[in-house]
Amino acid sequence: MTVPFQRMLVYIDGSEGSTAALMYAILLAQGTGAELEAIYVVNTKAVSELVKAHIFIDSERTEYLEDLEEDADRQLRHAVKLARSKGVTLVPVKKSGSTPHEVFTCVKDDKIDLLLLCGLTEIRSRRDELISDVDRIIRLVSCPVLLIHDIDDVWMKFEQDVM
Repeated sequence: MTVPFQRMLVYIDGSEGSTAALMYAILLAQGTGAELEAIYVVNTKAVSELVKAHIFIDSERTEYLEDLEEDADRQLRHAVKLARSKGVTLVPVKKSGSTPHEVFTCVKDDKIDLLLLCGLTEIRSRRDELISDVDRIIRLVSCPVLLIHDIDDVWMKFEQDVM
């Protein structure tokens, strides 16, 4: 049986949910032979907004961006290592800018035909709903999106190598 996708992209941000989405993507790539990329976006747009709101001063901005860059590199190295542990080749992609825009651009430019994301988090306010990056990504991309919700089940399957 052939699968309707050949190129998958998983969005990671260091959260437990995105790690579960990464694990699920690795297992899916392992089982289907699909190519797998992982994208981490250093959200420079959000940092710029923090400076505009006077939460950060310019000197703090530079230091914070350096920390975010290091975190992105660490998360992508971890993603490659997890994939390698299951015999899967993962292409790491690091971008800077607005998260929804960068994911959308990667999906389009790399001809991704399945995007994996951690499930939507609980929305506590209308403001949360309006600024959710995952929600914006879902609305922007033209490919199918697979949302990963049951984090504990995914971790168990990954450890057992069961899909």
